Amino acid sequence: YIEPDYNANGFIPTLNSGLHREMTAKVKLAEKSKILHFCSLNLDFIPSEVFELTKLVRLDLSYNNLVKISEEIGVMTSLKQLWLNDNPLREIPVAVANCKKLQELDLK
Repeated sequence: YIEPDYNANGFIPTLNSGLHREMTAKVKLAEKSKILHFCSLNLDFIPSEVFELTKLVRLDLSYNNLVKISEEIGVMTSLKQLWLNDNPLREIPVAVANCKKLQELDLK
């Protein structure tokens, strides 16, 4: 099991640390489209590269295994849609309030 934000070695998993090539391709596409769909990927954490996409307008993380969302979500100030439905989330960080353009937050 990988701890969502931190593991025992102090290593924060990234896309370059062995996550699927498809995810890397999706990040590259999102740099242009400003839309990222990481749904149904069985994610336990959000890769740090996602938070570098500060111009995203839609982030779909639905149907994963996310228990916690990093405070880094607050840097994504262009987000209009954040889809977190069908995750076993325990809390939503206060930093979501920094996403001033957010119009839709799906937590179903």
